[in-house]
Amino acid sequence: QARVKFGPINPGNVHSNYEKAYYQNLRFSNLFSSDLEILLAEPSRVKLLDNVNVQLDSPDSFTATYSGVYRTVSRTIYVQGSTYYEKLGLARRSLNAPLSNSY
Repeated sequence: QARVKFGPINPGNVHSNYEKAYYQNLRFSNLFSSDLEILLAEPSRVKLLDNVNVQLDSPDSFTATYSGVYRTVSRTIYVQGSTYYEKLGLARRSLNAPLSNSY
């Protein structure tokens, strides 16, 4: 009898710190509890992990709940035909807590 140690499959082309980075990114994403996705029709200068101030114009409580400062967690560019789209994934810690600049 021998002990069997299970681990991730490494096909040989993965960086040695890949698993550590993957684990850290999962932990970092669990800090946030409110997400927004914004579709833009023009290029933006927003980079990953930038803070973005979102102001929604709506007469109901949706505006008060989701307006505020978010952190950019993803940025995807789509080009379909001659049309350019950019999708930003935004997240923050909780519904009404301000996002501090100290990490």
